[in-house]
Amino acid sequence: MDGGAQYNPRTVEEVFRDFKGRRAGMIKALTTEVEEFYQQCDPENENLCLYGFPSE
Repeated sequence: MDGGAQYNPRTVEEVFRDFKGRRAGMIKALTTEVEEFYQQCDPENENLCLYGFPSE
């Protein structure tokens, strides 16, 4: 993932839409794209961190 424009939700609806999109992405990654997701996490790295952007 490369950094894009910074996203700053301003309303409760925007925060919820952002959360809902990130949640849907996590569920998809962990249930249907497990191998691809794992490889993108750099399994050789000791500390794995997950970052998400609302546009992805």
